[in-house]
Parts: sequence; structure tokens; C-alpha cells
Amino acid sequence: MYVGEYNGEAVSIGSLLSTENSVGIYDIATRQEYRGKGLGSAMFHYLLEEAKRMSDGICVLQASPEGLGIYKRAGCKEVSEVIVYGNRHLIN
Repeated sequence: MYVGEYNGEAVSIGSLLSTENSVGIYDIATRQEYRGKGLGSAMFHYLLEEAKRMSDGICVLQASPEGLGIYKRAGCKEVSEVIVYGNRHLIN
């Protein structure tokens, strides 16, 4: 888990998951009041460099529809779609 700071305040997060053959970049998010300033993109590029350093295998990216633009602007292409099921409605 990585935390991005701006002026000493936590403004973005992201995570890497490393396996023997791949590295995954997940859960990049930026606080709403800081969106549109390039902070999410900066987090992605930092995580991508970390992923390259950690592995020479494949890199798996997961994005919400709202976050897909970060990856597309970096030149990534969609190769499949993952459907995420949740059970939050069961939590009171």
C-alpha cells in the first residue's frame, strides 16, 4: 500500500501485489477535493516504476470506469473485463 502526500497531507493511495510471475496495480484513488490535479496519474506512474523494478513479468492493472482514463493516457490497452461482485448490502 502506498500513500501519496501533497503539502504534508495524504491525498492519494495505490497498492501493488507481487507474485512470482506478475505484479498487479490496484486501488488507485485520490481524495475528491484533489482530483484533476494529476495526483492520481503521479501515483500510477510511481507504482508502474515500482512494478518494473519488482518484476520483469506481466503487469496487471485494475481500474474502475472513473479511473480508466489514467491507464489509457499512459498508453495501456484493455485486454479483458473483470466483473466484481460484492456483498456490501449484507453489512449493517
